[in-house]
Amino acid sequence: MANIRPIRLSQDIDLFMNVILKGFQYPENPQWSIQTDEREGIVDTIKSMKRLYPFFAFLGNFSADIRDMFHGFICEEDDKPV
Repeated sequence: MANIRPIRLSQDIDLFMNVILKGFQYPENPQWSIQTDEREGIVDTIKSMKRLYPFFAFLGNFSADIRDMFHGFICEEDDKPV
C-alpha cells in the first residue's frame, strides 16, 4: 500500500539525490543518461543545498515564496520512494 507524506527536506535531500540520479538512467539509450560530468555537477549542487538548507529554512520565516519552494510530498511503498 502506498503512503503519501510531506517532504522533510533536511532528511530527504539524500533521497532526492538518489531518485534523480537513478531516474535519469536509460539503459536502452545510454546517450540519454546522465553523464559522469553531469552526475558530479548534480551531486555538488545537492550537497550545496544540504549545507545551505538551514539558511533557506531561516529565510522561509520571512518569505512565503522561499518557504513554498520546499513544500511537496513523497509517495512511498514499503518505505521506499516511488
